[in-house]
Amino acid sequence: MTIEDKMAIAKEKLVVDLIEASILTSESIPTLRRRIKKGILEAIQKQPNGKILISMESLHRYIGRGF
Repeated sequence: MTIEDKMAIAKEKLVVDLIEASILTSESIPTLRRRIKKGILEAIQKQPNGKILISMESLHRYIGRGF
């Protein structure tokens, strides 16, 4: 499955969690957490130990950078 196929599946969503982002980018969850911490990838977390959500717009920009 190509990245385009994966993105087409997730296209209808506005946000994805780390697991879905990991599948879409083929990167590990710890790598995505590091990218978020460095400010390379934008994410929101409503509660201190809550689920981390990444907007599809942010994910598109991140993938477009070629990381």
